[in-house]
Amino acid sequence: MLKINDQIPQVWHNRGSAFGCLGQFEAALSCFDNAIKILPSGVVAWKDRSYALMKLERWEDALESWNQTIELRDDVAEAWYQRGCTLEQLRKFDNAQINYRKALAIEPSFEQAKQRLDVLQQAIPSSNPDPWSEA
Repeated sequence: MLKINDQIPQVWHNRGSAFGCLGQFEAALSCFDNAIKILPSGVVAWKDRSYALMKLERWEDALESWNQTIELRDDVAEAWYQRGCTLEQLRKFDNAQINYRKALAIEPSFEQAKQRLDVLQQAIPSSNPDPWSEA
């Protein structure tokens, strides 16, 4: 009989990924949380936790999770982009634009970030056109 060591974060992460593929996002979230309990600095588990929360439309929780992901590793354009998407859902459009710009600063060819930024700039002009300046 195969015995699985449930103290290895990758075991929980893999389970969570499998549940996510099956559309069972609550179960996936629980698995990602277990992986994070074992390895709090596990960026991939935080990222996938954030995606699961987005699928569950738990936007405030997703934002907190993306914040933690970015705190652990701030050089991943996808994390900034997804945090921007989450902020859009929370109707925090200026902050979403800032996140899309940060994603593009890391990865200038990030098409999805360019598209979302263009949409927001056309629909809702930013109150601060240069978000990196001291206002």
